[in-house]
Amino acid sequence: MSEPIEIDPDLSYEAIVEDLEQTLTLLEDGGLPLAAALDAYAQGVALSTRAHELLNEAELRVESLREDG
Repeated sequence: MSEPIEIDPDLSYEAIVEDLEQTLTLLEDGGLPLAAALDAYAQGVALSTRAHELLNEAELRVESLREDG
């Protein structure tokens, strides 16, 4: 089993989406060897997970601002 992929916690949501789009393009092109495709897929999952975390954090901030205002 490989090590979990860590995404830079300082990476912006926009940068994550851009990286995810590039990863998806690599996978969709279909020219990667199996091992590289699996690595790219794992990278995509990690990027997607981090993007969801950032969206959830943003949603909590919006809810908090609504409650305060």
